[in-house]
Amino acid sequence: MVISTRFDAPRAFVVALWGRTDLDKHGRLEAVFGEAQASGDPVVVDLAGLALCEAPLLGHLLAVRLKTRLILVGPLSMHVQRRLDVTNTATVFEILPDLTSALARLSL
Repeated sequence: MVISTRFDAPRAFVVALWGRTDLDKHGRLEAVFGEAQASGDPVVVDLAGLALCEAPLLGHLLAVRLKTRLILVGPLSMHVQRRLDVTNTATVFEILPDLTSALARLSL
């Protein structure tokens, strides 16, 4: 499942993901991340409910990171953390423990 919303204080485009990011959700992910990039706001992606992180999702996250500030929030599942570690991308993302922490960081 994919849900997106916008916050005004602080300004942020928040995407929350649950379950799996299977290929059948690829079109929805592409649309949401395209909207996030177009918003011009920092993007916060809540991965706490995500069980598996497939390659297309990682590609979207890397693409968003190139265009705007991106914060990932967890806690991350073992599989998601492993995907980031194996692809050597964990260090390129700003990862915070929860949504509250991410929004507080953006308000600084």
